[in-house]
Amino acid sequence: MPLSRQLVLSLFSIFLALFIGAVWISVSNTNNFIEQQLTSHAQDTATSLGMSITPYIGDEDMPLIETMVNAIFDRGYYSAIVLKDADGKVILERRTPVSLERVPSWFIKLFPLSPPVRVTELNDGWTMAGQLSVQSNPGIGYGQLWDNAADSFQLILSLFLVGLVLVWFLVRMVTIPIMAVVKQAEAISQQNFDRVELKPKTLELRIFVDAINLMSERLSDLFGRL
Repeated sequence: MPLSRQLVLSLFSIFLALFIGAVWISVSNTNNFIEQQLTSHAQDTATSLGMSITPYIGDEDMPLIETMVNAIFDRGYYSAIVLKDADGKVILERRTPVSLERVPSWFIKLFPLSPPVRVTELNDGWTMAGQLSVQSNPGIGYGQLWDNAADSFQLILSLFLVGLVLVWFLVRMVTIPIMAVVKQAEAISQQNFDRVELKPKTLELRIFVDAINLMSERLSDLFGRL
C-alpha cells in the first residue's frame, strides 16, 4: 500500500474516532442536562401548584382546582398530573401521550430520557390533605435533544471535512517531494544527474531533497572525471 494511502487512512481513522466521540459526548451531556431540567421543572410545578390548590381541597371547590390544574396541564409541558386525597384515592388525573413524531426511534434508544415523578404533600395545617404528583413531558426534552444533536452533528461534520481536506494537502506536501526524489534516484541510475528543483517548505523534506541534489552533483563530477 502506498505511503500516501497509509497516511490518509490512518489520519482518517483518527478523525473519525474524534468525530464520533465529540458527537457522543455533546449529546450525552445535553441528555443529562435536559433530564435534570425536566426533574427540576416537575418539582417546581408540584410545589407551586400544590401550594395554590391546598386551600381549596374539598368537594365543593373541585371545579376551581380542575381549572387551576387544566391551566397548567394544557401548556403541554407535562405528561401526567395526579391529585390524590389523604387516603390515596385519585380525585383528579390528567395524562397525555408522549408525542415523538419527529425523533427517530433509534435515537430514543441510544439516549433515553426518564423524567421522574415528583410528589408534594398538600398539608392543611398539621393535617395532610392530599398528595400531588407531576411528571414532565419527555417529548419536549427529546425534541430539544434531537435539535441539539443535529446542530452538533452538522458543526462537527463540517470541522471533520475541513480536517480531511487539510490532511489531504498535508499528505500531498509530503509525498510529492518523496516521489520527486525517487524519480531522481532512478535518473541517477541511468547516469542522468539533473537536480530536483522542488524546494519543500518542510525542513526535513528540504534537507532530504538537498542531500539527493548534492549526491547527484558529486556523482556527476565523478563521472565527468572518469
